[in-house]
Amino acid sequence: MVKLCEGVREDLTAFAKVVGKERERADSMAAALMLPVELGESETVRSFRAWLGDLPQPLADVPLEELGLRCFGSGKTASGLRQACDMSAMLARVGYGMEPDPTYGGTRPGENIILFRIGDTQGQLTPVGADFCTATLIMTAIGPAAKALTLRSKLVDDLTTRLRLTPHETKRLTARLQLLPERLPTLGRLKTIVESVEPEQRTAIASLAASVAVTIGETDQGMMVALERLYKAFGLGRQELYTVLHQGTAATASCAAEPIVVEDGKSRRRGHRIPAPPSKAKSQDGIVIDMSKVDVILQETKEVDAILAPIYEDEASEIPISVAVSPTLEQETKFVGLGPEQARLLEALVNQPEWTRSGFEAKARELGLMPDGALEAINEWAYDTFDEELIVDGDPLIINMALLADAPGASS
Repeated sequence: MVKLCEGVREDLTAFAKVVGKERERADSMAAALMLPVELGESETVRSFRAWLGDLPQPLADVPLEELGLRCFGSGKTASGLRQACDMSAMLARVGYGMEPDPTYGGTRPGENIILFRIGDTQGQLTPVGADFCTATLIMTAIGPAAKALTLRSKLVDDLTTRLRLTPHETKRLTARLQLLPERLPTLGRLKTIVESVEPEQRTAIASLAASVAVTIGETDQGMMVALERLYKAFGLGRQELYTVLHQGTAATASCAAEPIVVEDGKSRRRGHRIPAPPSKAKSQDGIVIDMSKVDVILQETKEVDAILAPIYEDEASEIPISVAVSPTLEQETKFVGLGPEQARLLEALVNQPEWTRSGFEAKARELGLMPDGALEAINEWAYDTFDEELIVDGDPLIINMALLADAPGASS
């Protein structure tokens, strides 16, 4: 009897700790899932299942506040990374997934969250493989350029076929697709994302992205900008991109011709999958690129290069500053190495940790700057200075205040 009592006490300890500290959470999912499975499914869990079952399918856009209330009960925030991971685990227990999900490399949730069924797998988180990491990288880089919803869907379909994604990975990728912003990620953001890619994989993955873009039928100027930015983040030149597009074979045609198989499903590891090597014998079976269209696009890209220059280059080099004035401006700025106009903008931004997109754009224009170009320049400076971007793009924009303590000249 003593052993039985000790066993019961051990099984109920986790539940008792939660309820003892916050009695109002006794009926929450977090508390219910701490009870031993031998007690059966509680009314709280059944109610949670019923609520999920009534949501729109296949994807449901749900306020984060509502999900947090159902998972944790009242009086507890659900906006932190730890809370997001806890909610992901709770949803997995009842056969659901969510995005964004930090557990799978996603960002911290915003005001809303996407929920979706992950099949019959219940009780634990379903792992994803290297294929999924590659697919999300490519989608993050070029997805916003696929403006039409139909083309975005084609993007998921094509990546699913090429990389042989599992049903769970496809659903998760589709959910991330819905969360993609309209704007392309900044170069600094892309550099941070591609840091996990091994150097020997970069050319292959970049070529795969170019091949996907052509296959889904999106090779307009916006897509060319996205591809050029991805190539630059990988440390590859524009000419390498143009060579891939002009050849119409090699990596692009090979990747389009057949799914990529590098490892079986049992040996999946985190990282990025390397696309299959080029096969000249199969070039006739690959995609056919209208090179006259590509030539026109490349010519148009060159013609507007001056307009797009702030995206690719440090704007500080374009600002005409006389030799007599430059030292004075350098002394006045707190951020050594950053252009004076961008430094003035940054000095205004660091007064608060978050900015709405509209507020940031208004402040940039007030100083005579293009918002996207200014953001790019600041993050490029931060990446060179701290090896990390300073401003996380989105709505709101988030300022990484911790980096500024190490900024050159910050103590002045």
